[in-house]
Amino acid sequence: MFIYAGFDKCVFPVFPVIYCFVYYLWIGHNYCYAHLAGFTALFLLPGWGPQWLSYLWYLSDGKIPRKSLRWTHILHLGIFKRLWECMRLPDEDVYGEIMQQADASALRLFEALVVTLPETLLQTYVLICTDIGVRSPGEPKG
Repeated sequence: MFIYAGFDKCVFPVFPVIYCFVYYLWIGHNYCYAHLAGFTALFLLPGWGPQWLSYLWYLSDGKIPRKSLRWTHILHLGIFKRLWECMRLPDEDVYGEIMQQADASALRLFEALVVTLPETLLQTYVLICTDIGVRSPGEPKG
């Protein structure tokens, strides 16, 4: 069900949510749990908050708003763009580098809390209160 480990979970926290959404649609017609797919899809919305905040920080830092910057944030890669820029900063501006790293760390923490907390509560409810249990689409029925 929601047990999906790998590199994608670390880098792109949206992939497990999409996996759960598809899984609930897959089994929803048999067990009347399609509403769980709707709840799971709703949990994609809070992920826009940290991306929007990152975009606003770029604008307040004096960056020119370009299409590439907008699309980077629409694809939920804005925080990773910040981390990439932190790694590429010259060593001359130590204060600026520390502030950039602090911004990226705060955004990443905010994103982790906003995206994973509601999803964890829903998955705990599904595990405890429904008969879905810990099945997955690849598991044989028995």
